[in-house]
Amino acid sequence: MSFNVFKSKKQSKEARKRMEHLMYVAKESPEKSYDLSSCEILNVPSGVFTMCRVLQKESLLLHTNWLKNLKTGGKIEDLMTLRILDLHGNKLVALPDEICTLKNLQVLNIENNEIQTLPNKLGDLGGLQTLHARDNKLTGLPSSIERAKSLRTIDISGTNKVLYLPKTICKVRTLEVLILANPAAMEYPPPFVAEKGLEEMMKFICKDCGIEYVPPSHNLLPVLGNQESTTVTDGAATSQRVEQFENSIMEYEKMKDEKRKRQLEIEKQLAENQMEQAKLAAWTLTNRAKDLEEISKKQEEFDKSVLKQQEQQELERKRMIRMMVEAEKSASSLVEDLLKINEKARKQEALLEEMEKQRMREEEYFKVTKEDLDNLRKKEMLAAMQAMVAENDQFAIKVKQYLAEQTHAAKRAQGSVRSDGKQVEAALLKQQECQDKLIGQILHEEDVQRQAFIVLQLEKDIARRRIISQIQEVQNALLNLTLVEMKRNTYKLDNEQEVLRSKRQELTDILMVLLKEKDKREEIMKERLIEMEGQRESDQMDFWLVQYQRLMDSKPEKLIAKETEMDVALLKLLSKAGANDHVTSFARNKVCSIRDLIDLSEGDLRRVGVFEVGVRKNILRLVEEEIAASKKLNDYEIPSVSKQPVTPPIATPTATPTDTPFDDLTEENECTVCMEKQSNTIFLPCGHVCTCSDCSSKLQKCPMCRADVQQKIQVFRS
Repeated sequence: MSFNVFKSKKQSKEARKRMEHLMYVAKESPEKSYDLSSCEILNVPSGVFTMCRVLQKESLLLHTNWLKNLKTGGKIEDLMTLRILDLHGNKLVALPDEICTLKNLQVLNIENNEIQTLPNKLGDLGGLQTLHARDNKLTGLPSSIERAKSLRTIDISGTNKVLYLPKTICKVRTLEVLILANPAAMEYPPPFVAEKGLEEMMKFICKDCGIEYVPPSHNLLPVLGNQESTTVTDGAATSQRVEQFENSIMEYEKMKDEKRKRQLEIEKQLAENQMEQAKLAAWTLTNRAKDLEEISKKQEEFDKSVLKQQEQQELERKRMIRMMVEAEKSASSLVEDLLKINEKARKQEALLEEMEKQRMREEEYFKVTKEDLDNLRKKEMLAAMQAMVAENDQFAIKVKQYLAEQTHAAKRAQGSVRSDGKQVEAALLKQQECQDKLIGQILHEEDVQRQAFIVLQLEKDIARRRIISQIQEVQNALLNLTLVEMKRNTYKLDNEQEVLRSKRQELTDILMVLLKEKDKREEIMKERLIEMEGQRESDQMDFWLVQYQRLMDSKPEKLIAKETEMDVALLKLLSKAGANDHVTSFARNKVCSIRDLIDLSEGDLRRVGVFEVGVRKNILRLVEEEIAASKKLNDYEIPSVSKQPVTPPIATPTATPTDTPFDDLTEENECTVCMEKQSNTIFLPCGHVCTCSDCSSKLQKCPMCRADVQQKIQVFRS
């Protein structure tokens, strides 16, 4: 019903009667307000502005109408005496610029309109103290607002889209209240300042403009209506009002009777309206009872569905909390275990380095003894040469005789030598080409030998393999913690966020230390290769082949014997599971056949030295397949209780993050940017694993915590 009335834009009879009554009351009443609210008027009645000037009205109420402009009311300059102008609840698109000439205006209410911009000269309203402009279409405030020296309250909330505040607003020292539509979406001042309130915003803008901030309490203003001095009236107008008031006293008694009669008529109309409203109320009550029944039924159904949903969410939340607690415990235990393992590994590496230095000293000693032998051989050769010189003297005479005889023969052979010279030159050229080919082939073989030696050296480097396995464990733990944190953010579980953040920070620090150790280890290997390259220049041609053989022979003979005793089926199983690097560990712990492998659990495999979770699971899976495929279970007898347990070379860790099942979490391990690929990049120093490699190349900040990214690391895949 109300929608049809609004679309027709036609004033009803009741609204017209109300307008006429209010206009009459405004003329006859000594009150200082002119009220035309809720009259369904499309335009301001002509002469209203003039009547406000003649009657010295201080407030004009035109709210809750259909006004689109103020052109028909008269000249805006006639409203110079106004202190309050209420235009809320209309369809105004803009305010006339002449409204800025109202120097005495203190309250301007334009709420719930369609105003897009405020007048550029709004600051000329020197007496303006309150500006209500919520639920409009404003996009900003005019820069001239700095001249509004009395402004105390600004309300631009609701449907407005003000994202920027003018910097000149900091000069309004009296401003006490500023209500924004959406502080979190502000662009100037930034959201983290806008959400703290007016004082912080004013301090920020004053600092940006280089102006000292002064609180509004130091700039007091007279409250609206407390002082009559704020109303600008000249002496002539005041005397005229006094004379009119004295003349109207005599007429007031005559008008009382007429007003009483009119009041009786109005009361009758009100009684009739009340009867009609009572009938409508009875009709609405009957319909309301039916609606309430239907609503109650729907509400019951809705409550049941809500309860079911809440129960499901509560179960899911408890499950996630349990998984997150397990992840936190495993992360803390991983940190402790890694510290213990690193300490023991450092001791082992120090022992290995000492053994390497001892071997190098023995090699140096061997070189010295070889040089002594060479010197002795040279002395023997010199003695033999002296003996040969003595013998040569004896044969010198015979040689001269022989040469004399040979001269004659040479003359005869000279002719034949010329013909054979060409054949000799051709043979020498062929020999030179063959020699060049052999040199190139030797250089190529030497390069291949050098590359093979480098690869073998890296594979034999125990410290490097240990560091890489620990890096994989830390990366898996960071991945699980990131997924847990994402789930926690989904369920808004902020009470344990700080604990999770500290665990992730510890793992990130350990990861950075391990990466530095890995780089340092590779630098040591490069320096050793450079030293060996310099040594090669003064040594034999097959230097790299000799070094390769020496590195292969560096393994203890007992360990080699144990490896040769290992079952072929076990070696095949370890190769299938990707555990070729751990053959030495199995041999050292006397696990030489599949029969010995059946009794080992995942913890036993870790104690043996298999730290990679994927390799451990592959070994256990292949053992189960072997047992299931075997037709004779007696071939795999379970060892008796008296069997000696495997002696682990490394301390037993209590738990690791990778031992905890996180199947539900890994299924959601998708990139938070493209939502398609798996997350495989670690951001440092925050430690989050939340994007793929393609998306991470374009990011400078972490998508989860918005921290600056200093380093990006690809996750190792075992």
